[in-house]
Amino acid sequence: MKTRIKGLLILCTILCMGFILSACGGVSNTENATAKKTVLNESIDIKDIDWNVDERLIFNGYDKDRRLSLNYTNNSKYKIIDVKIKFVQKQGITKKQRKVYNRILKEGMYGKAEDIYIIGENMKQANPGETVTDSVCNFNNTSGYFPNSMKEYELMEPEEMQIAFIGSDGLIHSCGYDFESKNVIKSNDTTEAYTWEDNEYSKELPKPQADVVTDAGMLKNKKVYYFEIRGADESIYKNYIKQCKDKGFTIKSKDYWNGWDAENKNGYKMNIYYDCTEELMICKLEKLKN
Repeated sequence: MKTRIKGLLILCTILCMGFILSACGGVSNTENATAKKTVLNESIDIKDIDWNVDERLIFNGYDKDRRLSLNYTNNSKYKIIDVKIKFVQKQGITKKQRKVYNRILKEGMYGKAEDIYIIGENMKQANPGETVTDSVCNFNNTSGYFPNSMKEYELMEPEEMQIAFIGSDGLIHSCGYDFESKNVIKSNDTTEAYTWEDNEYSKELPKPQADVVTDAGMLKNKKVYYFEIRGADESIYKNYIKQCKDKGFTIKSKDYWNGWDAENKNGYKMNIYYDCTEELMICKLEKLKN
């Protein structure tokens, strides 16, 4: 497979950075985001990730789109919060076979057909024994170009896998796997699974009842309290909105197909963006001007 050594180095670098935080902005968003070291050397056996890619109609919160989905069953003893696989074109693929990618190139994706690859990432939280599905794949790690046919996937093979999970110490660990060399790459870097900063802003909010709350803290402008809730299925999303309303966020309350916002009598405005395919809540609390 092409650029094997380079791929391993890239994978190692990603793991050391803690890819689970980088997906939506990482530690640069807040002042108090921290990384910790641990002596534990935990990892997940690749055999415990029973994964597949298939074609399905996936609800985007507003409508349904035909997309390829990365699905998996967690057969490990750990709670997994992210699985990401990079698929590259198989050796010997011909120019004629690559015509299947003309569709996406005509839609405006930059590059050549031979440079196309697929990223499958499932950020839904999977408890031991649980299966998670309906997670949209994309072309070349973009946010706007998606494979929608198995014909586009059948020219590919897996190159690298990255996994983030909650270890026995309660921290987020990461590991990776190279499909050709069959090397397992472990990272000793860990991050807090649950971050929360007690301050003037956060006291206005209910503390989220979730396993993973990341990037909690004030943004650099000192005017917005920010945090992300991961593994937030619809029940967690709706329950947190109810808790916010019970806490007093009932003024100008508005529901959107992908979120909710409202104000309280103390002059704060809460905004929640919800991505149902990634089970991700991005939450921002700002203090309104008097």
